[in-house]
Amino acid sequence: MPNRLVNATSPYLRQHANNPVDWFEWGPDAFALARERDVPILLSIGYAACHWCHVMAHESFEDDTTARFMNEHFVSIKVDREERPDIDGIYMEALQAMRGQGGWPLTAFLDAEGRPFFAGTYFPPADRHGHPSFMRVLDSIHRLWIDDRTSVFDRAERLVKSLRVATPTEPFTVNAESAEHAMRALTSQFDTVHGGFGHAPKFPQAPLLELLAAIASRHTDEIGDQATHMLSTSLHAMAAGGIYDHIDGGFARYSVDEKWLIPHFEKMLYDNALLATAYLRGWQITGDNTFRRVACETLDYLLNDLRDSQGALWSSEDADAEGIEGKFAVWTMEELEILLTPEEVVLAGEWFGVSAGGNFEGSNHLFLPNGMPAQDPAAVQDMKEKLRNARNDRVRPGVDDKIVTEWNGLAISALAEVGSAFGVDRYIAAAREIDQFITSKLMVDGVLHRSGRADATSGPGFAEDYGAYACGLFSLGVATHDPTYAQRGITLVDDLIDRFADQNAGVFRTAHDAEQLITRQKPLFDNPTPSPQTLALKALTIAHALTGDERYRGARSGIWASLGPMVQPYPTAIAGALAVGIGFGNETAQLAIVGTDDAVDKMVAAVLGRFRPWIVTGASSAVSDLPLFADRPPPPESAQAFLCHDFVCDLPVSDTDDLIRVLEASLPKASG
Repeated sequence: MPNRLVNATSPYLRQHANNPVDWFEWGPDAFALARERDVPILLSIGYAACHWCHVMAHESFEDDTTARFMNEHFVSIKVDREERPDIDGIYMEALQAMRGQGGWPLTAFLDAEGRPFFAGTYFPPADRHGHPSFMRVLDSIHRLWIDDRTSVFDRAERLVKSLRVATPTEPFTVNAESAEHAMRALTSQFDTVHGGFGHAPKFPQAPLLELLAAIASRHTDEIGDQATHMLSTSLHAMAAGGIYDHIDGGFARYSVDEKWLIPHFEKMLYDNALLATAYLRGWQITGDNTFRRVACETLDYLLNDLRDSQGALWSSEDADAEGIEGKFAVWTMEELEILLTPEEVVLAGEWFGVSAGGNFEGSNHLFLPNGMPAQDPAAVQDMKEKLRNARNDRVRPGVDDKIVTEWNGLAISALAEVGSAFGVDRYIAAAREIDQFITSKLMVDGVLHRSGRADATSGPGFAEDYGAYACGLFSLGVATHDPTYAQRGITLVDDLIDRFADQNAGVFRTAHDAEQLITRQKPLFDNPTPSPQTLALKALTIAHALTGDERYRGARSGIWASLGPMVQPYPTAIAGALAVGIGFGNETAQLAIVGTDDAVDKMVAAVLGRFRPWIVTGASSAVSDLPLFADRPPPPESAQAFLCHDFVCDLPVSDTDDLIRVLEASLPKASG
């Protein structure tokens, strides 16, 4: 008989609906029962594409003996970290404080007030390699709760106090040394052989790529050249590696090795939205059409494989197919010899590095030993089509089909910008459809919700949902020349300030009227996705440039005050925020483009031909009361572009070549 999770909106929770564990969703009922029974809470946090979450579920949560012990001695709560990043953020911080590192599945034990006193990640079903079995952990926690409750409560209280320590603030303004300091930190972590940063396991780290792009765009000196080299090297290496899907496009979440060769095979919407933008930046800075290709193929993957019937984008695709990691992606030599001609088998060896021994558990995961070209030769295209058709006959990995506002907001930005830069109208149309879904399904009584699935929503959104969606609307407004998108983005920024801003500095993750957890977090550091501070900074900067409203400048200064103490010790941890600060600078210019749709399209494409983050662009083919367009009605048969500083504008230009010359001359002295 299914448990309570059968009615959950989260696909991850629903995967556990037939466990013998008496799971609860997070909520007051579970905590009330823990008080009534006088037992601790077992909190298990994961997500649908998490391989080790599936492993622990199969080994422990599907086991009748383990489930009976859990049901007898604990109240068990299951949480989807993607649906509730507020809960995940708090207990991940607690885990890191206790163990020095984190990961998923996150397994925590709490008292009935939600205070954690012990936490870990994956626990095996039997003692293994120095790690205790899950049953051993359960028994130890039960005995501790019965025999030494005082120490449990003392430990929980100390830990909660440490989580509630106020974040220090320090006024900060991006300055000429900011880029130099950031580059020193980036250089110390840069892999000069394989590109990217750090060692195995190796993540793309899109915020670091955006920071490199910002520095490269603002500096014409050695620092700019160095940033361009690091960005280009990393983008080429990832595109040629096995972390990239050379059949259907799109990036896996990370590589298990430093060479980008073998991935952990799950694909995440947020990674691919951010990396499509990163490859657009690479093209804008270098003109390398390989980057253009990867940006488009990545978006094609999202639209082909993660698109809901109503136009929005699902969250992820699993690593496993038929219960086996990577099965959908890899090829045995025997399979290739059946599918391909003898000549194509030889070509596959040369092009994709396939061999009889393989590179992944006896099979071959495709990569490009000679790098990725801007376009494949015809023979390679024919070979790939055969492989694609064969792979389409396989059982596909499962997908997490919930729609997350934040990640769809990131995708709107990527689709709108790449579509405008390369003249791909279907990307812009797809961005519109995502926006229509969010507006109709995830905006409930004027409140933006975090996620939805099958006409149900998970609950009110977080600061990152507001920031990412606002930025997406700003990009979509430029792509469509419809200023109502920008006006809606400004409304979201107003809500972000009113509902999430700390009067001292920065933005909280949760709204002022949200559920009160054991602490209220204000995340400063980027993860695979930009932090709430980064997204709010970008949205506030654009809103200020479009309106001149000093309220947005003040809120932006507050965020920098919260980030200021982090700049010197942890510049790469706040890379996204530094990318905003260095890219936009302290004197952001505005570019107002007005005119007919076709003429505006050409000018917008010219603007996006280079990465010029210090210019905030607005585009309109209709009369608008947005301050940037005040007294600038669109001419009836052409377009005009006005370059402005603090709304004091130069004479308009009507020719695309003249616009490019004006833009090339607009680079201010680097402020970071």
